[in-house]
Formats: sequence, structure tokens, C-alpha cells
Amino acid sequence: FHSGNASSVRSEKSLIVGSGDSQLMFKLTYVNKSLFFSKQKIPRQLKNNIHTRV
Repeated sequence: FHSGNASSVRSEKSLIVGSGDSQLMFKLTYVNKSLFFSKQKIPRQLKNNIHTRV
């Protein structure tokens, strides 16, 4: 895994945990020996809920 620039090392990994409404996506980003962590909820079920609610 090389992007041509040895001084800038960037690695990303996404992890999806759970199912349905409680599904979460964890995103790990590793840049220059620094680890960035972000967590976001996946609103996958929102559309379905709106359509089923008449």
C-alpha cells in the first residue's frame, strides 16, 4: 500500500456494527501516525418507515 509519498501514510477502515435502526458505522482513519475515529449512525431504515406510515 503505497501512494507514492512516503511521508504521508493514510489508511482507512470502515466497520459496520448492528442491524436495523441501531446500525452504526465506525470509521477509522490513520494519517501520519495519528488515529482519527468517527462514529455515525446509518439512517437506512428512515425511508422505509416513512413509506409504511400512512
